[in-house]
Amino acid sequence: MSLNSVQPVGDMATRRSLAAPHPVMAFWHTMVGKKVVMAVTGVVLVGFVIAHMLGNLKIFSGPDEINAYSRFLREVGEPALAYGQLLWVVRIVLLLCVALHITAAAQLSRISWAARPVGYKVKRNLETTFAGYVMRWGGVLLVAFVIFHLLHLTAGAVGFHAGQFIGIEPNEKRIKEHLDNSLMLVTALNPHIGYEKAAKISLTAYHEDLSLREAALKLDFLTAEQFDAWVRPDEMTHPLAGQL
Repeated sequence: MSLNSVQPVGDMATRRSLAAPHPVMAFWHTMVGKKVVMAVTGVVLVGFVIAHMLGNLKIFSGPDEINAYSRFLREVGEPALAYGQLLWVVRIVLLLCVALHITAAAQLSRISWAARPVGYKVKRNLETTFAGYVMRWGGVLLVAFVIFHLLHLTAGAVGFHAGQFIGIEPNEKRIKEHLDNSLMLVTALNPHIGYEKAAKISLTAYHEDLSLREAALKLDFLTAEQFDAWVRPDEMTHPLAGQL
């Protein structure tokens, strides 16, 4: 072996490190790796949607509950973390998941197309469901919604703004007319006359173009005094109305 063929140990180690990519990156560059990334990020995003939904359902428990939930999201982690800091960490993780999910999906599609550069003369999707067929377009719509949602409720850049409705006066007569003709008020009668009679009142009002009060009196299921005492829209406009 000639002296020219002998290479310094440092150069050999450097070349070996360049030739062997990081295991994580090597896994990412495989189709299986990209599918695993899509699966994991998908689980994270679905979990966030479920948790987000459960948290927002607190709005039906009253303003105190939803306000307490909002404060918790910003104060969690204190004093180790600053106000709202953990919330931003979660946001960054979610944005990374979205970016990785979209990138993996796009790269997998390109790999699939490159594997067959010549298209099928006749193509029949024998095993593909409708959900699988429109999945990509559903993802595009979801991304558009997420962007709008963040601009609307997080940044406040779009949507309603302060003072937008100044000068608009409610038409109380028209509001009362719509309220009196609302068939949804019939639910207030269920505890008193039962579901079957309440449903019959609602159907009669709908088919004969009557108000609930007129239909109830026509069917003689209750008196005018009973209807006025039981159907109180002002007592049906808060989350705990049925429990008071």
